[in-house]
This record gives sequence, C-alpha cells and structure tokens, in this order.
Amino acid sequence: MKALIFSPASLFHLQQLSTLVKQKTNTRYGLSDPHDVLDLLRYCYLCDDENINAIYQQFLKELDDSQLGRYGLAATVMPAVYSAENQPTNELRAG
Repeated sequence: MKALIFSPASLFHLQQLSTLVKQKTNTRYGLSDPHDVLDLLRYCYLCDDENINAIYQQFLKELDDSQLGRYGLAATVMPAVYSAENQPTNELRAG
C-alpha cells in the first residue's frame, strides 16, 4: 500500500488520536504504516470515548473528498451518513 498523504493539520490530529488510543488501549498504531493508520481510523470511528470522538471529528473536517475516495476511507472507515448539521449520526456506530 502506498503512503497516505495528509495535510499538516490532519497529521496533527492523527498524532493526537494515536496518543489517546495508546493511552486507552495500550496499543500502538504506527503512523508511518498505512495499514496501521487505517486501523487507527477504524478504531476511532467505532470508539465511544468522547475525547477520541472529538479529535476524530476534527480530523475528518481536514479531509477533502478526493482523500476520502483515494484512500477508501468513505466506505471502510466512515460511511457517508450525516445529519442536517453535517455531523455524523450515531446510528451506524451502535449497529
């Protein structure tokens, strides 16, 4: 898999997510490994922790449509279901 390319702001949020998840689960996700990054994002999408969820939402706001499609994030990490305020709904998380 090719390296994932993100903006500096996105990388900042990824680093925060990696640190919070490591503190919570004692599992380290290497940000230099594209597979680990995608696994981290999948974990964050499913996680109910408020701090992780808040930073994950900030990370998502930094991505554009081309990144979502290029990395397959739209289908595998975050299904495109949004409420009227353009915030992800919690319905998919529970199911």
